Amino acid sequence: LAAIAVATQRIRIVTPYFLPDDAILRSLQVAALRGVAVDIVVPARSNVPFMDWAMRPQFHWLLKSGCSVWLTGPVFDHTKLTTVDGCWSLVGSTNWDARSLRLNFEYNLECYDDALAARLDALIDSKIAAAQRLAPEDLARQSLPVRLRNGLARMLSPYL
Repeated sequence: LAAIAVATQRIRIVTPYFLPDDAILRSLQVAALRGVAVDIVVPARSNVPFMDWAMRPQFHWLLKSGCSVWLTGPVFDHTKLTTVDGCWSLVGSTNWDARSLRLNFEYNLECYDDALAARLDALIDSKIAAAQRLAPEDLARQSLPVRLRNGLARMLSPYL
């Protein structure tokens, strides 16, 4: 949360499951609104459909704030890494969801190293180059039953 709050240039997140709490979501939105480039890279389809459903509703607000959401696939990508401003990196086992961030016994390595961040940013660049950018129109095309299902799944996200 602190790294997001002090970012000045860019925030890049790669995770298989992106269900952060409201504080992190709002921090990402504020960062984008103040001109920070925010890239979130997630699988187009993960190995847990319920997680996919729960992730979708929050993307509308992130896109509206100026964040970019990238969908990778078709091979499921379980990578978990974050870089901020090309100098700070977080690599480990934590997903971006409440359970992983607060309850599970996860291991992460926080690094302050420009060279490492540059290598990780190059890896993220390659993932983005092969990904599809999610557009607001993509979300608007979802049927009402799909939006209701996704909203219900999102409400249950603290338990996922």
